[in-house]
Amino acid sequence: MKKILSVAVLGFAVVNSPAMAQEPKILGCFKKVLMPAQYNVTKKLIKDAERKYIKRGETYTLVEYPPVYEEEKTLVKEAYYVMKEVACK
Repeated sequence: MKKILSVAVLGFAVVNSPAMAQEPKILGCFKKVLMPAQYNVTKKLIKDAERKYIKRGETYTLVEYPPVYEEEKTLVKEAYYVMKEVACK
């Protein structure tokens, strides 16, 4: 009988201990944000800039076409997630 009573008292003391009754403290609120991948981009010239005269009626118009480039991308750093601190609601 004493053994059962002592186990019951011990169990009651553990459940009602002050450490169990406290609520957790909020340290901050965070949002998961995706940081995009980083690339090293180089341009390769495909076609030079060009100027042409175009006849429109009785007038000539000088038109300039911009150069044409091809981009070559190499991966420097892959995309990753960071935890950004936000205001708690």
